[in-house]
Amino acid sequence: MPDYFSGPLAAIRQTIGVPIVYRRGATSIAIAQAVRGKRLTAPTDLQGNTVSTQRPDWIIAAGDLKNGATQWYPQDGDQIDYQPASGPLETYRVDPDGTGRAYEVSDTAGTTWRIHAIRI
Repeated sequence: MPDYFSGPLAAIRQTIGVPIVYRRGATSIAIAQAVRGKRLTAPTDLQGNTVSTQRPDWIIAAGDLKNGATQWYPQDGDQIDYQPASGPLETYRVDPDGTGRAYEVSDTAGTTWRIHAIRI
């Protein structure tokens, strides 16, 4: 299957990407170009009502999430720090979606990941 998305996704990261720090325990990886996205979720409350919410995602190049030669895969509980140009540091925790996935592949080549998170 042809990969129509890798190039445009890389261009988006280069154009509007921001630096973040991805942390797992005491180890961190600086990522130069990440894009903050969002996804709509529709959980059900205790009465069976659907409540729509928006949750943050971080879109990165999969190859940027390496600790030396070791590829990391996003895991529940990892953290992402983002320092806006103005304002306080924002910290996000990797938080799997309703299917239990901490991230999704965004292109057919698997070069771009959408990491599911929640701001803490």
